[in-house]
Amino acid sequence: MRRQRSGTIALFGSLGSWTGAAGAGIYCATKWAVSGLAESLRLELADFNVGVCVVEPGYFRTGFLKPGARVAVEGRIGDYYGDGGDGDEGTAVGKMRGLLEAYDGKQAGDLGKGARVVVDVLSRGGGAGTVPVRLVLGSDCRAAIEGKCRSTLEYLERERGVIDGTDYDEGE
Repeated sequence: MRRQRSGTIALFGSLGSWTGAAGAGIYCATKWAVSGLAESLRLELADFNVGVCVVEPGYFRTGFLKPGARVAVEGRIGDYYGDGGDGDEGTAVGKMRGLLEAYDGKQAGDLGKGARVVVDVLSRGGGAGTVPVRLVLGSDCRAAIEGKCRSTLEYLERERGVIDGTDYDEGE
């Protein structure tokens, strides 16, 4: 792509690129890393007219949440999962697992519509500036990102004195 001075690289993040979830730390960490990689690659490859986009879908009705799709690890920690998976309803991990199981088949995202949007956006032509750095898909993903941005801005305002207090004093 550098040689031809055009092209588009697409990576896949997710709603998990923006917010953590109990029991999904490794998944979310990898999705955050993919988004950071996309932002960096976009800057590195813009000089070569190569675009970079990270597709960040929310929940779509796929097999992702179906029973059996999630892999249970051996030697699970009883405090999180209870004996044989029982007794975990009160933990954050247990509650998240229950929410995901209940959400299966009720996801807002239409896979056909999402796939068409991905193809349409990534087919805009090859090159920097032709595709967005992020392609957010689904109202649930948009809502999660809005919430994350609001809470981050609130934190920055609330802790401004602490944050800015680590700078050198003017004139030093």
